[in-house]
Amino acid sequence: MNPLILSSTPDAPVAPDAPRADFRLLAESLGGTVLSAPKPNDSLLSRIEKHTAADLRQSIAALRQRRTVSVYVSLSEKVGVPLAFLLPKGRHGRPAHVLIAHHLTSSNKRVLQKRTGYLSRFDRIIALGTSQEQYLTECGYAGLITRVRHAVDARFWTPQMPANGGYLLAVGRERRDYQTLATALRELPDLSCVVVASSPWSRQGDAANTGDAPANMTFRKGLSYPALRELYAGASLVVVPLETGTAYAAGATGCLESMAMAKPTITTATPGLTDYLTSDADEPLAQTVRGGDPAALAASIRALLADAPERERLTHAGRQFVETSANVDDYVSKIAVVVRGAV
Repeated sequence: MNPLILSSTPDAPVAPDAPRADFRLLAESLGGTVLSAPKPNDSLLSRIEKHTAADLRQSIAALRQRRTVSVYVSLSEKVGVPLAFLLPKGRHGRPAHVLIAHHLTSSNKRVLQKRTGYLSRFDRIIALGTSQEQYLTECGYAGLITRVRHAVDARFWTPQMPANGGYLLAVGRERRDYQTLATALRELPDLSCVVVASSPWSRQGDAANTGDAPANMTFRKGLSYPALRELYAGASLVVVPLETGTAYAAGATGCLESMAMAKPTITTATPGLTDYLTSDADEPLAQTVRGGDPAALAASIRALLADAPERERLTHAGRQFVETSANVDDYVSKIAVVVRGAV
């Protein structure tokens, strides 16, 4: 077997102190190679990529290796969808193709599926949430699906001192609702909040554009992984505010990193996070609030800061969940099983 792992991030040197990358672990597990997304440049294809969220150059480069590849593993739709159209339909004369699906339910992808039936071009689809699995089943592809939780590196994101630096931490960029958080913080003038609104994967605009942010809300970006880990370590609790009704697992990484660091977490209740906020034993792993409701968010923050037993319960439950059900080692093992079965 000669798998080609199609990473959704540009190639970069391995940092000495950083979370282990799932695509590198998967390549090691399968004895495959990694083809990373190229960095933006001034070429026509690169400019088209910026407007279509499709990694066309990476797809073309992958196609050129089809005679020596046994199976493609597309780590996102950005490369998986264009590659699916470039490859011949059906298995004859082409490698197998496995897609890790993040957000198949976007309006553009729904229209594309109705017009072309492109999902039939994949041999296996790994869904990172129940909402995506349900959509695939509705489309008639139940036989192709394996649902796997997204995961983080529990070795890197570990509880450490200081345990409490007296501030709130809000993290992430994709589908974040920092305007609601900003309004909530005006009701909490005695609390400071640090917002890290950046992501190596998101193509969204500036999620931290909240207009007139309150004085107790500050923004950081461009942090190293150790610096971000230090911020987690000092937070009293972590807030992951999301847009109402988000149907895919936006926010999962932030919630899981927070849980891995043994931090009590508050997030917006969305359809896309259902797999990440309750343990397999139905134990709540985070507190949830209605989307777009700053008063409810402010009340939840106040209540959790005043409830030491609940904070303690959440820290233990969250850390245990990441170790047993959402760590990158098990995630890679589950994906490797699917890939081997597709060849």
